[in-house]
Amino acid sequence: MVGQVIATLAINAGRAAQVERIVVTGHLTDMATMRAVMTRVGEFFGFPVEVRAKAGCATVTGALLWALER
Repeated sequence: MVGQVIATLAINAGRAAQVERIVVTGHLTDMATMRAVMTRVGEFFGFPVEVRAKAGCATVTGALLWALER
C-alpha cells in the first residue's frame, strides 16, 4: 500500500506540474515489490512511472556529477 500511495501522489503532482513522466529515486525501490507496484500504478493511471536500477544512489550520483563539473 505504501508504494501505491507514493506513486499516486507522484502521478498527481506530475500531472499538476504538466510533466511527461515520473522518475522514482530512493532506496524503497531496492525492493522488487515496490518497483512492481509503482510501475503498475503508473500503468493504471496511464502515466509513465520509471523506476531505474540503483535508484537509491541517485542523490549521491547527482552530487558527484555536479562536483566533477566544477
